Amino acid sequence: MFYGGTKPTWSNRTFYAIVAKFLAKAKHVAFIDFHTGLGPYGHGELICHAMPGTHEWEELVRWYGEGITSPEAGNSSSAKLTGFIRRAVVAALPHANVRALTIEYGTYPVPVVLGALIADNWLHLRGKLDSPEGKRIKAEIRRSFYPDEDDWKEMIYLRGRQVMRRALNGVAAA
Repeated sequence: MFYGGTKPTWSNRTFYAIVAKFLAKAKHVAFIDFHTGLGPYGHGELICHAMPGTHEWEELVRWYGEGITSPEAGNSSSAKLTGFIRRAVVAALPHANVRALTIEYGTYPVPVVLGALIADNWLHLRGKLDSPEGKRIKAEIRRSFYPDEDDWKEMIYLRGRQVMRRALNGVAAA
């Protein structure tokens, strides 16, 4: 259901080019990976892929507060992952102190989001994108990850501002 690929995609190559161009001399980097789909509606969970008690964890707690979760510790809505972008950023910037986390904004219950993903996968493999059913499935997958509701948009905007302010303050103090 998810793309793994056999070689770097255009977006992957572009991302690395941006990192190389703008962060080549950076000593401290705050990296925030924005996601939607898991967790309570509108809640912005801060996910760190480090174990509590490590230096990285403690620094992120100083930057973002006590509300950080960790799949490695088992207290996150996210599963333990491999191959995610945090590791790529750290590897691309070996000279820098990179502090990365994911903010996961909740949308709808897992069965709703999973159902939309399954339907989208079916459409990709067997359906017709320009059919009425294909258009319905694409609208549902979009809605599952981006609710078109003003209250949801306001919640993610406010949490995003808060997290970005904390990131800037953390880098400035590092």
